[in-house]
Amino acid sequence: MTDPSFAHLHDDARAVLTAWSPSDDEQDHLRRQYLVFLGEHPDALSRDCRVGHLTASALVVNADRDRVLLTLHPKVGRWLQLGGHCEASDRGLRDAAGREALEESG
Repeated sequence: MTDPSFAHLHDDARAVLTAWSPSDDEQDHLRRQYLVFLGEHPDALSRDCRVGHLTASALVVNADRDRVLLTLHPKVGRWLQLGGHCEASDRGLRDAAGREALEESG
């Protein structure tokens, strides 16, 4: 059963994906897969979702947009954008992504 404190994040994820207009068929296919996952997993935004869960990330770029801040992911071993798990206290995905970017970038 889903922790009701994540319901607002679940709703926000559904709204963001529903409103998004993908640039190509591949991205639209991925968008639809995420919507199906959300429909099948009320706990999709909680790290307690055993089959997997959605996370929030942010792309941090400089003012000239010619540099990006990445982090070396400890488990994956690859350079990735900043991000991580959503928390029940996050107001939405944007809030979660901003919080994670600040936590990870110092």
